[in-house]
Amino acid sequence: MHQFNWLPVFHSADHDPAYTRAHLMIISPVLRGQIDLSMDFNEINYMTELQVTDLVIGEGKEAVKGALIMTQYRGFLNDGTQFDSSYDKGKPFQCVIGTGRVIKGWDQGIMGMKVGGKRKLFVPSELAYGERKMGSVIPAYSDLSFEIELLEVLTRDD
Repeated sequence: MHQFNWLPVFHSADHDPAYTRAHLMIISPVLRGQIDLSMDFNEINYMTELQVTDLVIGEGKEAVKGALIMTQYRGFLNDGTQFDSSYDKGKPFQCVIGTGRVIKGWDQGIMGMKVGGKRKLFVPSELAYGERKMGSVIPAYSDLSFEIELLEVLTRDD
């Protein structure tokens, strides 16, 4: 009998518990004694939800739906490859937030952030570009992460 030295790999598109359980049993026989295959795979967090981590809490105006925001950011693939950066472009990025003009992960993840704040977002593919490939850098079904600094928030009241 052959011994395989494979480790289980979970991808955000692999949500079917039956597939995941079979995947572990077939590809990873060496791990059978180390993994409880009777566990409820529905309880595992597959990182299919937006994850927000405040690195610095801002003290300025709060980002709200419909506000024009100005940010500096860096975007990364799961392997750590940087795919975009406003810093590298030499100018901040502006958009109207909460209205579908950016990926859903940004629309949801920037809400409530205050000027002066820095935030890290983990955006699952479903809240990023989904099945769409973006250029030659972002493959389809890519989970993305962003480091965002909120510089300015302008609302109709301003």
